[in-house]
Amino acid sequence: MGKGLLVRMNRSTLQGLLGGLMGIVIVAQPALAQPPAPDTLRLSLRQCLERAMSGNLDLQESQLERERAFVDQFEADMSRWLPVFEVRSYGSMVKNARGYVTDDPLTTSWDHFGPYFEIKVQAAQPITSFGRVSALRRAARFGVLAREAGVDVRRAQVAGEVYRLYYGILLARELLDILRDASDKIDVARERVQTMLKQESDKVTTVDLAKIDVYRFELERKRIEAEKNITLALGAMRRALGIAYDAPFDIQSSRLRPIPERLPTLDSLRTFAFLNRPEIAQVSAAVEARRLQVIAAEAERWPTPFIGAEFNYRVAPGRELLTKNPFVSDAYNGLGLKAAFGLQYSLDLSGREARIRRARIEYREMLRKREWARASIALEVEKAYLEADEAERNSALGRRSRSAGSAWLVQTKDRYDLGVASTRDLLEAYAAYSKSQSDYYQTLYDHYLAVAELYRTIGRPIWEIGQSNTSN
Repeated sequence: MGKGLLVRMNRSTLQGLLGGLMGIVIVAQPALAQPPAPDTLRLSLRQCLERAMSGNLDLQESQLERERAFVDQFEADMSRWLPVFEVRSYGSMVKNARGYVTDDPLTTSWDHFGPYFEIKVQAAQPITSFGRVSALRRAARFGVLAREAGVDVRRAQVAGEVYRLYYGILLARELLDILRDASDKIDVARERVQTMLKQESDKVTTVDLAKIDVYRFELERKRIEAEKNITLALGAMRRALGIAYDAPFDIQSSRLRPIPERLPTLDSLRTFAFLNRPEIAQVSAAVEARRLQVIAAEAERWPTPFIGAEFNYRVAPGRELLTKNPFVSDAYNGLGLKAAFGLQYSLDLSGREARIRRARIEYREMLRKREWARASIALEVEKAYLEADEAERNSALGRRSRSAGSAWLVQTKDRYDLGVASTRDLLEAYAAYSKSQSDYYQTLYDHYLAVAELYRTIGRPIWEIGQSNTSN
């Protein structure tokens, strides 16, 4: 900038420049990190999202909940076949005895014991449950649908987390160039002050040099903090993707660009959300499951007709009743098979009515939750729409501010070369240019996050952002 800049620099312009530059440093503090190793795993945004869908631990936990729902469904399906099927066996010691039933007295002795075995098999198959079993089976199926929708909800949350981390790192890297430029300006300012002090200029003092050193030390502190922050951000991304904590990992470098996305109308977004939000599917399935549980509870008021069968085998080798009379049974030896038609009815009337009332209350509660969910989703969509519209406007303003800052700097440099602008004017132009650059990338980042939140609120996959053919 010439020797004239050194002569005309004063303490107030120096403080203004350093204050503006440190503002840029504070904004850009998460940007610094050590360069990745050559064998580092580098993933694009789409690859990160795909990996998170299979490797995220929280998502895997949600999938296990879905597997439990499948087990419940299997149990409900199997309940219609032989709900009573059990085998019992006994073993004991009994007195030995042998004779006819007409013998009196029958010769027995406590001095001789023998083994006794018995096995009994019982089975019952309901003919009809008056809709109770079928209602429970259908309720279990809707329970599976609710858990599957819950997995979709968690999948959208994980995608949003990955998206935020990915573009947060990109923003930090965009601000890295601004941070380096700010560091260079601080070093240049220090060298100039040192030169002016050697020339015994009355424009600066050692106090100005000390102020510059304070800012340099603060910048170094921010650099150390930034390295920690970027390491933690990559660690959070590893956890979200299911990558080992000590595995070399980084995202593919790219530049933040304006999103080629035009916002549809708010009404169309709400309609889309009501059709595609997994929360709507989740609560709707839960409502249907509760309704079917009411039907199942009310069906308990009716008796259950069934066909039952019993098989019994008894043997005691030391006891033998010598008779073939069918009306005389041996309690310790024999083989029997019985089948009959029966009715089962519970006399727990108060407990049954309490279960019915409880099921009805839970059904009404779920209906209220569905209405609340629709109202909440409508509000979420409106909020996300307004924030996305605001972010889009701010992004456009950021681009205009960036262009204005560049024009300001170019024109001020030209005027300074002509001797029309002062040193303070030039330093203010540098500070404004740096701030407009950082603000521009911040607005881009905010726009990406706002659109991602809008996509989540309407149930649209987040990786479709920017795929439309329209442009800003």
